[in-house]
Amino acid sequence: MSDNLRKKETRLLTLDDLLLLLTIEKGGRPNYGAILHYFRVLMGWTAERLAFLYSEALGLDEKESITPHWIYMMEKQNQVPVSEKRRWILARLLGIPPVLFGLETRDLMSGLFSWEDVDVHEYRLALERYCRGWHTGSIFQAVSDIKRRVSNLHNKAPYSSEKKEIRELLCGYFLLLADLAHHYLDFNAAIEQLNNTILIAEQEQLYDIWVFALRQRGGAYKERGEIIAGLKGYAEAKSDFEQAALSFQEAQQLTPKAQPIFRGLVALSAGTAFAFMARDDGELTKALDTIDIGSSEIGKQGDTLSLPIIALLDEERLSLDRAFSYLAYPSGGAYHAANAQRELENTAKKSIKSLARNALKTTLLAKSYLIAGKYEMAVAYADIALEAVQARGSHVNLARLEIIYQHLKNDPSYGKSSDVALLGTKLLKAQKPELFH
Repeated sequence: MSDNLRKKETRLLTLDDLLLLLTIEKGGRPNYGAILHYFRVLMGWTAERLAFLYSEALGLDEKESITPHWIYMMEKQNQVPVSEKRRWILARLLGIPPVLFGLETRDLMSGLFSWEDVDVHEYRLALERYCRGWHTGSIFQAVSDIKRRVSNLHNKAPYSSEKKEIRELLCGYFLLLADLAHHYLDFNAAIEQLNNTILIAEQEQLYDIWVFALRQRGGAYKERGEIIAGLKGYAEAKSDFEQAALSFQEAQQLTPKAQPIFRGLVALSAGTAFAFMARDDGELTKALDTIDIGSSEIGKQGDTLSLPIIALLDEERLSLDRAFSYLAYPSGGAYHAANAQRELENTAKKSIKSLARNALKTTLLAKSYLIAGKYEMAVAYADIALEAVQARGSHVNLARLEIIYQHLKNDPSYGKSSDVALLGTKLLKAQKPELFH
């Protein structure tokens, strides 16, 4: 049942109804459990979902995490936490008015119409820290803090003497939120944050940020199209590829006003998107030529201090993107797979140390053997890639491996092999780790 249907089926109670419900004590205290249950159902959330978000908000690890059973205990036996901190978190998650949870609201209301001051230096350091390793902590806590900072920057910008720097920081935090959303395959949220970035960068003529945000938006459309095409067919993904192309073309028009590194990054990303749209080998060659335009900018890193989130432009990136393009070509076959493998051999000479790039490289190798019809090798590299993907925590590459698995499973001659079946269970474990604990 969808969240919207659950909401429609929940009878809405007035504040008087809810206050009356609190007068029915259970276990010697107001029945906060009934209030918790009402607002959880109103949100359309399962106990599993609330347990996960509550655990994330508390920063608990897997061994300490709240279970759905404990949520039911809170609701049915009124075992809602005595700790005000924990009740505040539950109230914030579910939108429960604090008064209904026995929480003091005076201090909260006194600060409702004010905002924190912005220490520009601290905000920049925090942004750089998040860019280096946001994925190492609680995502819920990271997103909450980032959104708080975005709100403060929004409020500060109109009145600050450091308006340009505030706007640059705001763009940086929007880009960070987009990166987080993209990582978890929430492409709509990523595109929304990138649109926010593009709007501010255009208004302030922040060309480096403007070009980079367009490049990132093109990448979000491209990867969503890639996943849809792999699971549902090219026709379903065509509009995403077209939107990707438009973003990259707009970025290419602006690159003369940006630093050289951005011209290179846009060229490489644009070429991979154009490869998905290539209708023949001639158009694929043009896509590869676009990538090669970016090679002339390798080594021109420039001053990117105003933009902490940035991809590295080097020979390794060039080889990976060329390999990616050969495999993205819709009419590709064994010849194109072999060309992709040659490009990937170039990266082997450079000893990939980045977890993200190693995950991509091994995933592309698995896809190349799938396209070449060498299914045993495809499964073997998919296994290797899965280890790399889990080490990196890459949801995009996990989706790519799922596509490879589905193609193997649907093959009439090889789909019923034990190797494919085992790959399927390994993928399930990576996709739904909670089932195996």
